[in-house]
Amino acid sequence: MKKIISKITAMLAVVAMLLGIIPVTALAAPNKFTSDTGTSSDDGDYIGSDGKYYEYTRKHCYRIIYNENTNVWEMVENPDRALEPAEKFRITDSNGVSNVAYCIAAGVPFQETGYTAESTDTARQFQKLSNVAQRGILLALLYGYDGNNAVPVEGCNADDYRFATQVIIWEYEQQLRTSTDNTSISSNAWGEPADEYNYMLKNRPAEKCYNYILNKIVNHNKIPSFATKAKVDAENNKNYLKQLEYNPSTGKYSATFTDTNNSAVDIVPSANGVTVSKNNNQYTFSSSRPFSKATVRLDRKEFTDTTGCIVWTSSSQALITGTFDPVPFYLALYADEAGTMQIVKTSETGKIAGIKFRITGNGVNLTVTTDNSGKVSQTLAPGTYTVTELEVPDTIITPASKTVTVTAGGTTNVAFSNVLKKGNVKVTKSSEDGVIANITFKLSGTSTSGKTVNMTAKTDSKGVAEFKDIPIGTYRLEEVGTDVRYVVPEAQNVTVSYNSTVGAAFSNVLKKWTAEVVKKDAETDTAQADATLSGAVYGIYKDGVLVDTYTTDADGKFTTKEYVCGNYTMKEIKAPAGYLLDETEYQLGAEPAKFTAEKNSLNLNVKDDVIKGKILIVKHSDNGETQIETPETGAEFEIYLKSAGSYEAADESVKDLVTVDEDGFAESKELPYGTYTVHQVKGFPDVNFINDFDVYIAKNEKTYKFLINNRSFESYLKIVKKDAETGKTIPVSGAAYKIYDEAGNIVTMKYTYPVLTEIDTFYTDKEGYLITPEKLGYGKYSLVEVEAPYGYVLNNAPVDFEITRDASASEDGLVIVTVSQEDMPQKSVITINKSGSIFATVKKNDDVYSPEYADAALKDVTFSIIAAEDIITPDGTVRLKKGETACEITTDADGKAVSPEIYIGRYIIRETKTPAGYVPAEDRNVLLTYYNESDGINYYDYEIVNERQKASVSLLKKLENSEDDVTQVLFGLYAAEDIKAEDGSIIPAGGLIETANPDKDGRVSFTTDLPFGRYYVKEITAPEGYILDTNEYGFDWKGGDMEVTEIVINDGKVIMNIHEDVVAGDSKESKGMIVICSLIAIVLFINIVFAVKRKKKNRRR
Repeated sequence: MKKIISKITAMLAVVAMLLGIIPVTALAAPNKFTSDTGTSSDDGDYIGSDGKYYEYTRKHCYRIIYNENTNVWEMVENPDRALEPAEKFRITDSNGVSNVAYCIAAGVPFQETGYTAESTDTARQFQKLSNVAQRGILLALLYGYDGNNAVPVEGCNADDYRFATQVIIWEYEQQLRTSTDNTSISSNAWGEPADEYNYMLKNRPAEKCYNYILNKIVNHNKIPSFATKAKVDAENNKNYLKQLEYNPSTGKYSATFTDTNNSAVDIVPSANGVTVSKNNNQYTFSSSRPFSKATVRLDRKEFTDTTGCIVWTSSSQALITGTFDPVPFYLALYADEAGTMQIVKTSETGKIAGIKFRITGNGVNLTVTTDNSGKVSQTLAPGTYTVTELEVPDTIITPASKTVTVTAGGTTNVAFSNVLKKGNVKVTKSSEDGVIANITFKLSGTSTSGKTVNMTAKTDSKGVAEFKDIPIGTYRLEEVGTDVRYVVPEAQNVTVSYNSTVGAAFSNVLKKWTAEVVKKDAETDTAQADATLSGAVYGIYKDGVLVDTYTTDADGKFTTKEYVCGNYTMKEIKAPAGYLLDETEYQLGAEPAKFTAEKNSLNLNVKDDVIKGKILIVKHSDNGETQIETPETGAEFEIYLKSAGSYEAADESVKDLVTVDEDGFAESKELPYGTYTVHQVKGFPDVNFINDFDVYIAKNEKTYKFLINNRSFESYLKIVKKDAETGKTIPVSGAAYKIYDEAGNIVTMKYTYPVLTEIDTFYTDKEGYLITPEKLGYGKYSLVEVEAPYGYVLNNAPVDFEITRDASASEDGLVIVTVSQEDMPQKSVITINKSGSIFATVKKNDDVYSPEYADAALKDVTFSIIAAEDIITPDGTVRLKKGETACEITTDADGKAVSPEIYIGRYIIRETKTPAGYVPAEDRNVLLTYYNESDGINYYDYEIVNERQKASVSLLKKLENSEDDVTQVLFGLYAAEDIKAEDGSIIPAGGLIETANPDKDGRVSFTTDLPFGRYYVKEITAPEGYILDTNEYGFDWKGGDMEVTEIVINDGKVIMNIHEDVVAGDSKESKGMIVICSLIAIVLFINIVFAVKRKKKNRRR
């Protein structure tokens, strides 16, 4: 008995292992045998994709076995089952065809031979199972491993998949699973544990395959919502009766159903000629022909190649092979025969081919197009449809949609006709002179539909002309045969719209004219001198009769009002001021035949001759006594139009320069109308000029004569004080001058207010100038400065000048000769003497070296002299703005720096470049002031000293025992390199510079003023009982950013002295360590333990 149970267990293990090795495909063909007898064989142990066996690990097991004698299920327990791997099995028929096999009789003794093939419908070992168990096993085979399909679960092998299939089959057979609608599992009625089989695959790769198959089984029961599992329902229940309707777009009978169950099943129908396509949850059934009601079986497409399962029975054990879908479903379908609709098209335009129509209704929405005969036929399912013409041109009256009923197998005709849209044109005529009857109009063009139109119509007594029944479109409408007195009206574009009248208005307008008349000077076109072109009066005459008068404006122009075209002339009635009357009669040329537009402009230029005259001057010079007059030969006069402002500004035509001849006469050229100024520009040197006078030339060809007499020339003197550098006037009072005549005599003058006073020195006012109280007579003079204004240097060089008419000018009604005299502004020079302390020499006392310092000049020190305020000279010129640099200077080898000349004022002396090792000097504020008028430059000297940068060297010392006297330690400060003084003496490397003891707090400070160099500090003596620190603590002294740089030795860390006793104790401990180290002897024993690998598998065949 134990051997039988062991054999059964081995067989189950083999079957389970078969699930995980051989690839599976859901579309593979089922097992096929050529005989009905077979033998079973071992197919190896189940080995998971994790490399481990699927094996029985519970010694106590439970099984329910069907009792053939009592026909009841009974519980069988085995408390001592062998713990070994599960085995896979195969069935081989008598022809040698071999397939994967699964056990469907758990706990029944296993045998290798004597198997007979039976169908699931007849095999007693299968029929004894419940309906649920039968369906569950068939579905497990359907979705499990069949020996051919690929493993659908990622990361698993064929044994994982095969073993999961066997476990599920056992669970259904042992009634641990009682439904295919869910994945629930529980103990059966005999107390067999729910996990009696699946414990072997818990947390193993096969568990994923197990869950995959169970989910597939549950979902397999889900079928599309429009079908039924019961064939009788499909045959009798109208909910499952569906019609396939003719679809004209595909030429087939079809219907689309929605699967609200979302079963996602791919369907294969059993009916001949019926196909199914799926799009998400939409299923479309199609047939190329009509048919009567038929019940259609629907199978899952993925299982259409299955041929059923085979149960292999023996005297004890039963195995099963193959696949079979146990859940088909059904639907009843029918498709009635279609009918035909024919559309017939006619049109007023003759266009009947290519006309589109839309057919809607019964789920149809399609567009059809007529052929060359204007017809189109369409096959449709029987029913009522609406036909609508599409894309009807705007020129056609849109036909109404029509309702058409199509019958099965019949043809229904429907007709559509097109009529052009038409409208009317109404022309309304008006005229400026009232003539509106019998006027001809022409309408021409091509209609929107392409029809040519060319028509005429005449106005009635009311001025109306009509065009009727015109196809819609845009046309040209024009008046023909218009009289010459009218402007021909522009043609119009009129758009005729459907079922309406478009209006158009035409008006005859008389041709008219206006004239712009421009008055011009006959010589220059523009008015000469003071003559004007405005104010001229002209008359307009029609057929010789005066109708209107016009006056030229300020520009010499006028524009007439508007006149109807005819025969007109124009003539000047009154000439403008300064001109002679023009007696020409002008033909205007305003006849209507010359124009086409309503408003026409005429432009006329008319000319007048200007009035001209001459000026004659008789000139002599005397003292006004009774005597024979002396002609002032050579005297010159400028004659110019007064309104020009000056001779230079006047045009050549309105000015003349005349010279008195030896008889005393000077006559001008002819000058045009106007007022002229006569201005004398040349005469005898010591004779005054005549004051300017005006002459009015108002009569044509008249000579205007004048007799003139003058006295000797004299002028006031204006002295202006100026800056010699800028040329600007110095607006400061106090400059004093003396005037000398050509003989060297000082000129004196008098003034009478408030008392009579005689003066010989003349002073400028606060504006920087003076005007003499009396005139100077014609001649040569000199001017000498005797006092300079504040801020300037006296310039006593004589300034020569002359009192002449050429040197004079008119200023505020006075004749004045102006003389300028210049002074230089006083300036200053700054000298800086720069010095500082230098490393001069080295002194040695008792092996101690001491640096010594002395003051000396410092070279290459740079200073900026900066304006501390705006530097402004009395002439108002800003020479420097506050903050600007006047100059930069650098000391020479003697420590001296000299500035260029700079203007007086407040400055800052700022050191901008300091020698290495020195502290920059602070800014020096200086004031450069005006010294006196005699010195051109004022000198300032400043002494500036630089302090050396210094170093403060210190360290912190402590003893191991803080109660010992740290002040007994002595440190030395040494040179770490040769340090050379200015005189060549050196502090040698290693030379002692200073010694120092710590204070009671352990702080050591060195006081020597050190030159730049490398140094070190070293302990010289240590307190009694302490070890001397032999370290050298070095540092570099290169200067810093402050006057005193703090240097703390050893980076500020405390320098510690160690007591001698501590060192001695450490030596004893070291000897002990040497003894221990000398005892070290290592013996290494290597014992290699080899692990003997035991084979876990113990197969039983």
